[in-house]
Amino acid sequence: MLYSILLGVAIFWVTSKIMNLKGWGLLMNILFVVAGSVVGKWTLNMVGFYTGNNFISSLISGVIGCCLVIFAIRLLNK
Repeated sequence: MLYSILLGVAIFWVTSKIMNLKGWGLLMNILFVVAGSVVGKWTLNMVGFYTGNNFISSLISGVIGCCLVIFAIRLLNK
């Protein structure tokens, strides 16, 4: 459980730096990380990259997915 929490914090911290996010609240941060992790793993698997279950590959796929989710939300809000 501690591994998942640390991974989620790391994913959102990196994503917030890349996407220049301001504070959206704890619940939204958790939702972005969960949705981003699912989208990231799915997207990378669809293009042929196997994402293992180690910290680095989960971090990379989670950040990619979070960026995609936030990008989509920004497109929908315009």
